[in-house]
Amino acid sequence: MPHSPDAPPHALKADSFGQILLVKGSDGPFVRRDLGATPLWLRLPAWWLARREARALRHIHGMADVPQLLAWDGRHLDRSFMAGDAMYQRPPRGDLAWFCSARRLLQQLHRNGVAHNDLAKEANWLVTDDGRPALIDFQLAVIGNPRSRWMRLLAREDLRHLRPEPALLSLMVRRALPVGLESIVTQGAYFVLLGQVNAYGAATAAAYSGAAQLWTYVQMPAMAIGAACSSMAAQNVGARRWDRVDGTARAGVWANVGMTGLLIALIVLADRLVLGWFLPAGSAALEPARHLNHIAIGSFVFFGVTFVLSGVVRATGAVLAPMVILGIAMFDCVLPTRIARNGTVMTSHGRLVVKNAKYARDFTPLDDQCDCYTCRNYTRAYIRHLMKTDESFGMRLCSYHNLYYLIHLMKRVQQAIMDDNLLDLRAEVFEQYGYNKPNPKNF
Repeated sequence: MPHSPDAPPHALKADSFGQILLVKGSDGPFVRRDLGATPLWLRLPAWWLARREARALRHIHGMADVPQLLAWDGRHLDRSFMAGDAMYQRPPRGDLAWFCSARRLLQQLHRNGVAHNDLAKEANWLVTDDGRPALIDFQLAVIGNPRSRWMRLLAREDLRHLRPEPALLSLMVRRALPVGLESIVTQGAYFVLLGQVNAYGAATAAAYSGAAQLWTYVQMPAMAIGAACSSMAAQNVGARRWDRVDGTARAGVWANVGMTGLLIALIVLADRLVLGWFLPAGSAALEPARHLNHIAIGSFVFFGVTFVLSGVVRATGAVLAPMVILGIAMFDCVLPTRIARNGTVMTSHGRLVVKNAKYARDFTPLDDQCDCYTCRNYTRAYIRHLMKTDESFGMRLCSYHNLYYLIHLMKRVQQAIMDDNLLDLRAEVFEQYGYNKPNPKNF
C-alpha cells in the first residue's frame, strides 16, 4: 500500500506521464510518482513506465545511492527521497573522484542485472549533499542477465556517458596543451632565474626571496582582472558581441594600469617599511632587496597588461598565439646572465670566454667598441682573476656587459629596420660570431 502523507505534497515536476511529488510521511520525506493527473490517452504508457521503474527498483533493493522502492499500487509509485542537486545544477567539473565513484556505481548496477538506459539526461544524475553520485528515474531501466550480450551492450551504453567524446577530448587537448606549455615555460624560466640569483650568494638570495614575496601581492590585482576579463570576453564571444570584447580588453588594461600602478607607487615610497615585513630588522639583505625592487617592480604593470590581453585572446579560442608570444618573449631571456656566470661575454668581435688562460695578462677591456661600465673601468685580466677566484663581482661585471651589449644590439636592429638594411646587419653579426662557417659554436 502507498504511504500516507502527513502534509500536503510539494510538486517537484509535472509532465505528460504524471506528477513527481515530494511528500512528508511519518517516517520522513519520500517521492511519489502520481499517475492520477495523466491524460487518459497517455495513462497506459505512463503505467507501463512506472511499472518498469518499480520492477527495476525492486530488483536493486538495498543498493546504495539509488532510490528504494516503498510502494507501487498501479497509480502511485513511492520511493525514498535522496537529498542532493541534479548534475546540471551542481556540475562536478574537475572532480575526478566523483566520476570514478559514478563509474563504480554503474558497474555495481550492471552486476546486479540492471541497465539504467537513460543517462544522457543530466537530471537523472544527482550530486548528493555529501558530494557522492546517485541515480534516479529508472523508467527506462532494463533487467536481464548481466552476462548476456544484450545487457553488455546496454551496460556499455550506460558507461559511454561517463567517457569523454573524442571530438570534445581533442578540443580540450588543443586548448589546454598550449596553456600547459605556457605554464611550463614560465615556471622553467623562474627556476633558471632562481639558479642565477643563488649564484650571487646568500645575501642576494635572501634579498630576492623577500622581494619576490612582495611581488606576489603586486601581481594579485592583475591576475584577478585578467581572469575576470577572460570570463567576460568568453561570454561576449559566445554572444557575437565583438564590440564588448574590445571594450572588455580596454577596460581591463586601464584597470590594471590604475590599480597595479597605484600599488607600485605606494610600495616604492615605503619600500623599506614593506620589505621589513618579509626580512628581519637589520638584515644585510634589506638594501639589496630594495635595489632589486626598484629595478623589477615597475615591470608588473606590463605583466598585468599581458595577463589581461592573453586572457582575452584565449577567450576567443586562440590559445596558440599567446603561447607563441610568450615563448618569443621568454626565449633566451636569461642567456646574457647565464653565460656570464661561466665567464662568457658577447662582444663586437664575437664570443669571448674571459676565463681562458690567454687573458691572464690582457689589460684591455672586454670589448674595445663598448662603453658600458664594465668596459670603461675593468680589464680582461682583472675580470678573469675575479672569475677564477669565484668572486661574484666578476659574474656581475660580465652580466652587466652582456645586457648592455644586447640592448645596444636591439637598438641597432631597430635602426636597421628603419633604414631597410637588416640583412646587412645580420650578415655582419653572423660574420663576427662565425655562424656562416661550418659547425659554428654556440653559447
